[in-house]
Amino acid sequence: DNIDTAISSLSMGTSHYATECLVAALKDTPYDTGLDMNLLTEIAAYFADVKKHYAKYESDFKGVDIKILESQIPGGMITNMENQLREQNALDKLQEVLKEVPRVRKDMGYPPLVTPTSQIVGSQATLNVLTGERYKIITKETRECVLGKYGKLPGPLDEDLLAKCTENEEVIDCRPADLLEPEWDRICEELGDSVTSEGDRLSYAMFPKVALKFFETRGQPAPEAPPPPAKPAKEPAAPERSAAPAAVPPAGGEDRMVFNVRVNGRDYSVEVSTSGAGAPAPAAAPPASSAPAPASTPAGSAPSSNEQGTAITASLPGSVFSIKCQVGDTVNPEDTLMILESMKMETEVKSHIGGTVQSIKVKEGDNIKTGDELVVIG
Repeated sequence: DNIDTAISSLSMGTSHYATECLVAALKDTPYDTGLDMNLLTEIAAYFADVKKHYAKYESDFKGVDIKILESQIPGGMITNMENQLREQNALDKLQEVLKEVPRVRKDMGYPPLVTPTSQIVGSQATLNVLTGERYKIITKETRECVLGKYGKLPGPLDEDLLAKCTENEEVIDCRPADLLEPEWDRICEELGDSVTSEGDRLSYAMFPKVALKFFETRGQPAPEAPPPPAKPAKEPAAPERSAAPAAVPPAGGEDRMVFNVRVNGRDYSVEVSTSGAGAPAPAAAPPASSAPAPASTPAGSAPSSNEQGTAITASLPGSVFSIKCQVGDTVNPEDTLMILESMKMETEVKSHIGGTVQSIKVKEGDNIKTGDELVVIG
């Protein structure tokens, strides 16, 4: 038998049980691991220092939470949910999402919570909570899972969800791979001589846009890891709330300043340009002015002043996977305008009005935030 563990400095929470604890528990038993506790202590100390460089990725989910026995989701899935909700400024919705996961899983016929179906269920549960309406937005992967394209599901499907997913397609009852056309020759032709490794070609087949970007940057030097968070300087008679962070002047006399800022218990290094400007304003407080609105505006706001029409905005952050319309196209309500890649899933952006596409504010590969303008329809 095998048991997955993690060194103590990287254990618990969304990770595995601590290696040292299990080694100590099994010592002098027939299952003694024979591992040297002194060496494990050195390893733990090493990774405790490494961990500081990745503090911003650390999950807030720590210790032991028995509610996981109800939601039944793996640790990596929780970390991903936290990141998704943090991008939406909705981290307070985490418990709602955890409660929604088993409901979505039941609706979808109890797919196993392992990659990739765990991500499909988790992303759909997150969308259900964030939109305030169950299955208002259905990801492409959720739809395909319900249609049987990930294989036969072990349980019955929810009738309402099935009806929404079968508006334009039928459930398949054969082996999904039997429906795929051979594509190896096409992939080799598209990549040409620039990619010759079979592994790279397979990566491109599964994640074409991500793989191409990876191929471009693979040979470049890796960026240096950020320094560990700096400890705040001690101040005499410091008030209860910390004073403004001290600025650290950069080397070389550049017109930039670096601030060490602590937010919600986490330390961040923020670089601010001081060229031609006074004191930097907080990022969360946009200036009020009568200047023309930028290309990206909050959801529900009017389109830019130099255009007459209705802006279709992003309902969630992500990247533009593909654009399905062109300027001048006539569109009807519920027509698909583009596909976003968000939370590792593909989500259709549909028009809620009819009209003519006046402008497209983004291009394929662009990263977008919630509320950014995507298309203007007049």
